Amino acid sequence: MSPREGTTVARGRFRLPRPLDTGRNSWRLRVSATLDVRVLKCVDIEFHGTLELVIEAFSLLNRTNITQVNAVFGPIGTPMSTVGRTIDAGSSRQLEFSIDFEFSEGTWT
Repeated sequence: MSPREGTTVARGRFRLPRPLDTGRNSWRLRVSATLDVRVLKCVDIEFHGTLELVIEAFSLLNRTNITQVNAVFGPIGTPMSTVGRTIDAGSSRQLEFSIDFEFSEGTWT
């Protein structure tokens, strides 16, 4: 990610080149880490089918994964107070539970 110089004007934002002392793609976000887990238990129900009990966990580590920061440095070399602040982050931990039943294709006589 490259920092940019710029400011806000009445009709929107315009961008100037990055500050002179920074290179292209010189800023890096923190490494993101996520863990998704699914646990499935199948129970056979004789002559009828299979009952499936499912628990799914998304972002189990519940770590804040920053996906975007404010890269607008400020006007002509003067850093704004908001430069480098988090704009967007990944979702927090989520759990899902489900119960599924699959009917067997038994022979009917």
